[in-house]
Amino acid sequence: MKTLVAQAEATKPSGHWWFGYEVFEKDGDFSLVIHTSTYDGIRRSSHHATPEQPMTSLTKQGALDEAALKTADYARAVLGLKEN
Repeated sequence: MKTLVAQAEATKPSGHWWFGYEVFEKDGDFSLVIHTSTYDGIRRSSHHATPEQPMTSLTKQGALDEAALKTADYARAVLGLKEN
C-alpha cells in the first residue's frame, strides 16, 4: 500500500507560481510528485502535477531532502532561472 509520507507547499509565491510536493512510500521505496499552482486571491486558479517519479533515497529524511532539491530545480526550470 502506498502511503503519503510528507507534503509541503511554499509559504510565498515565486512570481505568481506556488510550488509544492508530495512524498510517498511503498515497500521501502520513495516517490515524488511536484505540484505547481497559481491562485486568484485565495482560490486556486490553475494546478499541474508532475507524473510520480521514483526517488533514490533510502530513508525518510533522505527522501525529504531529495524532494526539496528536486522541487527547487523544477521551480527554477519553470521560472527560467539558472542554477546558482
